[in-house]
Amino acid sequence: VEVVDMRHEPFQKRERTLFSKALRLKIRDRLEKQEQIVLLQNRRGFAPAVQCSDCGESVECHRCLVSLTYHRSNGEQLRCHYCDYRIPLPKICPKCGSEEVRLAGAGTQKVETALEEQFPGIRVLRMDVDTTGWKGAHDELVERFRRHEADVLLGTQMVAKGLDFPKVTLVGVISADTGLHMPDFRAAEPSFQLLTQVAGRSGRGQILGEVVIQTRQPEEPVLQAAAAQDYLAFSEAELRERQMAGFPPFGRLVIFRWRGIDEDAVSRVATAGSKRLARVSCGDVTVLGPAPAPLARLRGKYRWQSLLMGSTPRDLRATAAAALDDLRTAASRHE
Repeated sequence: VEVVDMRHEPFQKRERTLFSKALRLKIRDRLEKQEQIVLLQNRRGFAPAVQCSDCGESVECHRCLVSLTYHRSNGEQLRCHYCDYRIPLPKICPKCGSEEVRLAGAGTQKVETALEEQFPGIRVLRMDVDTTGWKGAHDELVERFRRHEADVLLGTQMVAKGLDFPKVTLVGVISADTGLHMPDFRAAEPSFQLLTQVAGRSGRGQILGEVVIQTRQPEEPVLQAAAAQDYLAFSEAELRERQMAGFPPFGRLVIFRWRGIDEDAVSRVATAGSKRLARVSCGDVTVLGPAPAPLARLRGKYRWQSLLMGSTPRDLRATAAAALDDLRTAASRHE
């Protein structure tokens, strides 16, 4: 397993290259030997965002507080991966009117295009939600790759799990940083799982396999542990951090979430509700918040939340039950 620092790779047309020199050479070598390759890019679409170079704003979904993803298939359009809102690719920035609108980041469609441009004649099968959205599509792609109808199986996390191809001798992770710093105390765990699982797709036959993990954060302990296939090192470090913070499995969490179409009303009710949570908290329960949820607006509704932390399920259940009773009583008085 080789970890490549993409910060030291050259630029191509004002953008960082998608494939490091090490990965390009290994792909070319496998093509010459007629061996197969699995590439992981855990973002679908062509580009995860469309950004204005002048004002720096990204084009967002009008119902969800997320950037729209650019898709080339089925016409050039921007799509929300949460509510499926769609608009044509804009020629100018909707915020400032600038024409300096550019695609930012890379999804599976962009990686597929780059492969076809840099390796003429390469045969690529792309496996993501866009290509497996109908019954039997996933199994059909797997069988086509098993029959060696393609040199490369490129996809999101679905290429990492449960696939056994003896001719695969190279696995490449285009960007190992995706999902690493999500606002979730468990973010490191699925990242380690995914990298470990996809690495296991290489070298399952008689020929030894290689793995190239591309990242801009090679010093991250999660990536180092995954590259070394060292579950013990990862789990010990992760457990130490969770114990210091009081997160599971050393503590318990309950989320209270408020949703509504009026942002001011949601924040006001969440603030009042959090004060009630603090007032009825039992034992060692701590109330954190309120604050906007990680997806602060989803499908047209604003979301705020508070977090209850405690070491015993009994205290958390008692606090949650008392808070719900208190909130229902307060709501009935306002009716």
